[in-house]
Amino acid sequence: MSQNPTTIDKRFIYTGDRRRYVAFPLGGIGTGSISLTGSGRLVDWSIRNRPAIHQFNGYSHFAVKAEQAGRLLAARVLNGPYEGVPSGSPSYRKFDGFGFGANRDSLAGVPHFDDVMFIGRFPAAELEFQQADFPGEVRMTAFSPFSPHNDRDSSMPVACFTLSVVNTGDEAIDYTFAVTLGNYGCDSGIHRFYRKEELSILHFSAAGELPPEQNGDLTVITDEPDVDHVDYHFRGQWFDSLARYWREFARPGRLPERHYDKPRGTRNMFQQPEHGTLAARVRVEAGKTRNVRFCISWNYPFGSIYWFNREEPGSPLYSGKSPTWKNYYATQWT
Repeated sequence: MSQNPTTIDKRFIYTGDRRRYVAFPLGGIGTGSISLTGSGRLVDWSIRNRPAIHQFNGYSHFAVKAEQAGRLLAARVLNGPYEGVPSGSPSYRKFDGFGFGANRDSLAGVPHFDDVMFIGRFPAAELEFQQADFPGEVRMTAFSPFSPHNDRDSSMPVACFTLSVVNTGDEAIDYTFAVTLGNYGCDSGIHRFYRKEELSILHFSAAGELPPEQNGDLTVITDEPDVDHVDYHFRGQWFDSLARYWREFARPGRLPERHYDKPRGTRNMFQQPEHGTLAARVRVEAGKTRNVRFCISWNYPFGSIYWFNREEPGSPLYSGKSPTWKNYYATQWT
């Protein structure tokens, strides 16, 4: 936390029921955005040149675990309590949504923190995760570059995160911070891990051909030297992917480097994307603080003018092929 909360204007501090309605936008000008909720969930994945309000990107999330002398102390997703509708929210997938209970991608059934304090002061959001029995104090700062009078640097398709942990114990603790991303908008993906100088990068792209307005890629990156990478989560049915991932994360030791050589068959996947995880491991001495940085970037260069050919003015129906346009950031970065 950059500042003692007691010195911050209370209008910018969100707790309890007030936090439930927070959706902090991350993304440069004209690039689309991802929203960070008051409880730390990643929603509203509007990164493909059109709105996607209330939509998840699979079970994309941040997580942390603590280990000491080869023993797991705790493992939790960086979320607060579930704040959605208990009976389920509308969903575009089969066997999910209203009537099926909390949406699986909300991770309501995965161990999380008891409470969160959210501080929102544009262009940065700060979250303090609260759990009495967690061995450390965990915080998140999230922002996208915003430089007044500099439109180019303020138009990057990127969301930046700093995860901070204070070791409140009496001995050193090994912490692992992990970012899991879904391969947005495609049923079968190509996931590639590589290093470039001091950076570790996990890149997501589509395995098959997609229309220009749907084709693009995602990247998660960190500058930490000690990393784990799970290029692909287990390919299974129903909850297999999430369940296997959490069992592998919530145990002592490193994450498995799972990789598949062939694209996934899409039968019975019910529009659930493939996932991958990039994790950073750090040792924090007693009483010390450690910061870990991640960035999530996206590149969907073409948008569809889908409203161009309505069947009649005001109609929700379209006909024919829509023209496409190339967005600004695609002319500046490749």
